[in-house]
Amino acid sequence: MKQAEIRQFLGLPRNASPEEIERRCNALLEWLGSESVPEGVRPWAAARRALIQEIAEGLGITEGEATDEEEDDDAEEPVAPAARPRAFARRRRRPLLRRLLESPLSLAALGVFVGMIVLGGLWWRGIIFSKEETVNPPSSEQESFDPQQYLAAQQQRIRELESTLAANPKDTAALFEIAETYIVGESWENAILWFTKLLEVDPSNSPDSIHARIDIGTANMSLKKYAEAEAAFTQVLAIDPANAQTHYNMGFLMAFRSDAPNLAGAVKHWQEVIRVAPGTELAQIAQVHLDQMQQPKGTP
Repeated sequence: MKQAEIRQFLGLPRNASPEEIERRCNALLEWLGSESVPEGVRPWAAARRALIQEIAEGLGITEGEATDEEEDDDAEEPVAPAARPRAFARRRRRPLLRRLLESPLSLAALGVFVGMIVLGGLWWRGIIFSKEETVNPPSSEQESFDPQQYLAAQQQRIRELESTLAANPKDTAALFEIAETYIVGESWENAILWFTKLLEVDPSNSPDSIHARIDIGTANMSLKKYAEAEAAFTQVLAIDPANAQTHYNMGFLMAFRSDAPNLAGAVKHWQEVIRVAPGTELAQIAQVHLDQMQQPKGTP
């Protein structure tokens, strides 16, 4: 991932410092491995924690000194998602994608997980991470991660952005940020509203406008407004036919929509991901979908 993509993935502002990235990574690593994660989402939380560890390792992030147990390559590393994680220490790990592909996930389960990565950013139901970090996450194991602080920070940031937009309704940076904040908070209708306003102000094919169209599709898909989601993704592909993320999203939409699944269409778009972005993790994940769709029913 590029630095800008990492900041967005972690729910941080574009100008977040390396120290803020490190604090966010360690806070999330601690929380995702804690007993406060609901039982029903612990498998997802464990996979999400592995992804954040990959990001942290790629950035060379270390927090504190490794324990004797961590320094011993033969020591057993806790993998249970309920285990309280130690401070992150850099160590060799198998590539994340390989670990995902080796896990016994069905097509639907893998699709939901990857959909969360590609479509949803860093979230799960009931917990909201703010786009703009106005409350620093905890940086030590003695402090607890308080999602309510992030919710309060998000609400405060929205109020600030609303004031900015009341004074200047054409402030594209504020329009983009408030819409993104609602996306991260799963407030899909509000996100669509503000992204639509952004496109009215800036109907160009700028990166932010393309991003807005992608997120409008994402939000509509989450609302089960499948026709609207497909229309948004189609607009993106008309502007940028080689947009691999949108091809993946369109394939995901066609495969998993409940009203009229279109597996042939999904195959076409996932094949296009592989064609336009060969060798990328997204292409490899699309290939997993294609391989599993070809397996006979009942094949593990």
